[in-house]
Amino acid sequence: PGIIFGKPSPRAEVKAPQRAFEKAPRSRVRGAVRLNGESATPTLAEDILAPGPGRIRGLLISGANPIGAIPDTEKVVKAFQALDLLVVIEPFETATTRMADYVLPPKILYEHADMTFGLEMSNLTVPYAQYTPPLVSPPAGSELCDEGYVAWSLTKRLGKTLQIMGVDMDMETTPTDDDFLRIMARNGSVPFDELKQSALGGRLYDLPPKYVAPAGEKAGRFAVMPDDVAGEVRAFLETRGAAAVLAEETEFGFRLISRRAREVSNTSCRDFPSARARMPYNPLCIHPDDLVRLGMEDGDRAEVVSDNGRIPAIVKADATLKRGVVSMTHGFGGMPGEKTDYVTQGSSVSPLISLTRDCEPLQAMPRMSGVPVRIEAVV
Repeated sequence: PGIIFGKPSPRAEVKAPQRAFEKAPRSRVRGAVRLNGESATPTLAEDILAPGPGRIRGLLISGANPIGAIPDTEKVVKAFQALDLLVVIEPFETATTRMADYVLPPKILYEHADMTFGLEMSNLTVPYAQYTPPLVSPPAGSELCDEGYVAWSLTKRLGKTLQIMGVDMDMETTPTDDDFLRIMARNGSVPFDELKQSALGGRLYDLPPKYVAPAGEKAGRFAVMPDDVAGEVRAFLETRGAAAVLAEETEFGFRLISRRAREVSNTSCRDFPSARARMPYNPLCIHPDDLVRLGMEDGDRAEVVSDNGRIPAIVKADATLKRGVVSMTHGFGGMPGEKTDYVTQGSSVSPLISLTRDCEPLQAMPRMSGVPVRIEAVV
């Protein structure tokens, strides 16, 4: 890899931990750390609702559905209702677009040019790249635009200069897809204009080999056990094991763990006809022995209850789970307080999770798996 982004020759050296979070700015709520310039979402609702300087009064959301994804849904909805302005860039209706003051429809996959940036950053192990031009034009008379154009036009109206990956944009000429792609690929092994021609349809490149260089003067050392990590490990070792806790648990005797499904990605793709045909709702998966113990059968209706909320479910036997563990895919369900049909919409697991308890110390991320719950049969 390294076609689009380019990579320096590696060195046989340790990169010392940067611990950038120690110098990073913190949220005014609970002191949550901002990493890489970004704040995690667990404190978003409080940042909107808590009065005082720095209160968030407006949001511009691109390609996300926070109301369908952030835990403690009722609190998040209350916060979004308190915003002065909510603008969402989104091609499909979501729980978040339903609360928006403005919805800006973007171009979708086949309507704009793109390259294999994500693949190269994540899981490509060969020097492959692909450039794809727009395959279809947006519908005549539509107002579709790319997210990049929204950022550029807002910046222009503010009299500022938009900077993308350290490069100042031309604020006089409306940018094209290729203008953004050229900036992103500016340090690649193959020039962008050549990539457009040679990688059309995809291509494996024959790059010269790179050799591992000796350690340099700035080589670091491993930090095997920093004091704060050691403290967390000690605190964990002092807690009782899950098996012992479950053996004595009377109110919440199951642990709800996360689950993924190939049909959907978070809340995306849920309304695609092919996805709905295979998975119209998110079942509660549970070991067959636990079903017997509860006096239930596969396909029965139930309610999943935590100390933070309750949601409807349909149970599904799954012998791959451990006894005492249940699993449910996130990203389903509708708005809090609305009567929705579980069989066609599923349930959001977010109401079961608190945003303020069992949080990790840096970004205040709550525990979103291993959540104590009980299962109640619906008669």
